[in-house]
Amino acid sequence: MRPLQIFKAGTHTASSGQTLTFTAADLAATAAAYDATAFAAPLVVGHPALDEPAYGWVKTLAHVEGALEATPEQLDPQFADLVKAGRYRKISAAFFMPNAPNNPVPGVYSLRHVGFLGAVAPALKGLRPPAFANTDEGVIELEFSESPPAPHASPSHPVDPDMPNPAVVDDPLAAEKAALAQREAAIAAREAALNAEKAGAARAADAAFADALIREGRVLPRDRAGLVAVFAALNGLAPLEFAEGGEVVKRTPRAALDQFLKTLPVQVDFSERSAAEPTSADTTAAFTAPHGYAVDPTNLSLHTRALAYQVAHNTDYVTALAAVGR
Repeated sequence: MRPLQIFKAGTHTASSGQTLTFTAADLAATAAAYDATAFAAPLVVGHPALDEPAYGWVKTLAHVEGALEATPEQLDPQFADLVKAGRYRKISAAFFMPNAPNNPVPGVYSLRHVGFLGAVAPALKGLRPPAFANTDEGVIELEFSESPPAPHASPSHPVDPDMPNPAVVDDPLAAEKAALAQREAAIAAREAALNAEKAGAARAADAAFADALIREGRVLPRDRAGLVAVFAALNGLAPLEFAEGGEVVKRTPRAALDQFLKTLPVQVDFSERSAAEPTSADTTAAFTAPHGYAVDPTNLSLHTRALAYQVAHNTDYVTALAAVGR
């Protein structure tokens, strides 16, 4: 089926008298937001209070060169014949306002229905004539409506024509509630982003503290991942009270663990030493491997002889190791 050109960018006056400007970006957003599986805009005659009966549905909506083009589906054959015969030579589109409570996609002008007009003249002129087959007959005009949709009537519960249409009655309270909900959603999104940023900074600080303990030799590299995970579990826990030095102190579990880790003895010494500096590995018997590690006897003997050469010849460790290694 040939797409129907239903709207163009520009400044238009709605049936309510309100004047609005639609940019190409607005129409592109309308087309991108349209989803017939969530809300299918019907093809109707005029602008009925209820969008019934539907003579077809808008399958897809596209933005083409500053205009909206609707592709119809499930078109009623008799209605199509009437359009081809020129009985409905004008077309009009109705949109949900961006802040309308019933808008299926809040924030954009969502298509509500496409109305075919006879003698009623809409406000917008110059659109391609409506046709379901390849024909160029007729003139098309278009307007837009800001009324939210009315509920569909049920055959067993007909709508009373004397009752006011709740869909077109101004409801300032509903609009205020919708605006408040949007503000609350924006605040919640900002808070979530801030919390994520704080969590990332905390993880980076935990990793840096673990790396510092490893560089000092108080923690082995193999324990880094587990230690960072423990930090994450302890962060944010309530402070604890306990006796320390005869006094009752109040400290968070994380602070208590940090203090304990900082006082651990050095397990591995990564610092450089000169020949005159003492070392815990001056003799083979004095050297103890950290838990989980094994000492190679040959390398330990070489290390011990290098230390002795370093002291005897007043050289650096690398020179002494090279000398005894030969």
